[in-house]
Amino acid sequence: MDDVRQFVVSGLAPVWEPDGPRQMLLAVRNACALAANLRGDGFDVVLADVLDPATVAVHRERLPDVLVVHLVVPFEEARRRAATRPVWLTEEEFAWLHRRDAEDPPAADVRLDVADLDLAAQVAAVEEVWARA
Repeated sequence: MDDVRQFVVSGLAPVWEPDGPRQMLLAVRNACALAANLRGDGFDVVLADVLDPATVAVHRERLPDVLVVHLVVPFEEARRRAATRPVWLTEEEFAWLHRRDAEDPPAADVRLDVADLDLAAQVAAVEEVWARA
């Protein structure tokens, strides 16, 4: 999803800025259109993003048989993991995103606690859920 959002070169706004929610929904609509095209040609597609109720609603409208999997991790573990990656968010932005997720979680089909799983184990857990769907 970040790659789709970065198609906007001038005027890109993060979700916490005034134009951010509109741009976030635009990116979701575009990603769903791309996913629908790929699925129409026989490909399996995974969209990875930070979701909220509004974006999940767009996914469900545009991709009716979408499987929404919410990966759940405690705030401190998310912060620890984020510290191992290049810095993309300020501390305030990071806290805002995780607080929003805790206060208004997306309507997921499956919630997976991944606090104790490394990346390979997380992928395996999602693949297992997908295989059962």
